[in-house]
Amino acid sequence: MKIGALPSSYLALAGIIAAGAKGVLDQASLAMKNLSEKSAAEMSPEERTAFGVRNRMSLSVEEARQRINEDAVLRELLGSEFIDTYLRVNQASSSFQNRQPYRPG
Repeated sequence: MKIGALPSSYLALAGIIAAGAKGVLDQASLAMKNLSEKSAAEMSPEERTAFGVRNRMSLSVEEARQRINEDAVLRELLGSEFIDTYLRVNQASSSFQNRQPYRPG
């Protein structure tokens, strides 16, 4: 898997801050568990459930884009214009890196 410069640390940080803000506004409880002994990939489905691991990381850039596009909470917190613009720029950057013509979708 080639990662390159496509992941955005700024988007990741914005998502973390937005998720934290949503948790505070919703008065959600924060439960921390020790994940230092095993990675989620090494756990059984039952162990992942017990630790609150609900989703695996995306296995491709395309899957990550789709998840971002479909994330209603992220859209609510960061705004659809921000998400749509990020996805267009990310797709164009990916197309440029792969030297494929960019075709807006």
